[in-house]
Amino acid sequence: MPPSDTVKMKMTEVSHLHVENGSIMTFIELAKMLSAENSDADLSLTVEFGSEREVFAVHKFKLITHSDVFATMFDHNTKESKTYAITIEGFSISAVRNLLVFIYTGSVSLGNLELEEVFHVMLLADKYIIPALKSMCEQELISRVRPTNVAECVELADFCGANVLYEHCLSLDRNPALTITIMERMV
Repeated sequence: MPPSDTVKMKMTEVSHLHVENGSIMTFIELAKMLSAENSDADLSLTVEFGSEREVFAVHKFKLITHSDVFATMFDHNTKESKTYAITIEGFSISAVRNLLVFIYTGSVSLGNLELEEVFHVMLLADKYIIPALKSMCEQELISRVRPTNVAECVELADFCGANVLYEHCLSLDRNPALTITIMERMV
């Protein structure tokens, strides 16, 4: 994979990442792991979102360990298993980056993301069947549900089968003032 296609993660996004075993991985260490200079990487993961495109150098073992969907890709005679290349379309590069941060570290900071980015991360976690990340997104969204976004949150919760978020949104919907707000937005 040419270095020019390799993702360059922004230093301002993460300074230290807590890894599952409690150790700390610096952002630079993670960026090196996902760069073309990492000779251990055995897959390329291309993200295409609108006119944007970035390529991550990733490890098959990490992906298949955390996602049954990725595991299935490589257990069968698929294009991905033959080319060692995965393409993700329709999700923001930032959302995929956060998915990879979670896969590599077991944690991700969702609090600094825009609401729409958390939606994208949750949709990715749902699509690739990563329950722990989906649950983190669900909890983050519960803390951010407001009358102005409850309709979008309940729609996402319904689509992803996020029952806790769905019930939370419905409990807010029992507020008569909020019900009027939701109905106005849906018209």
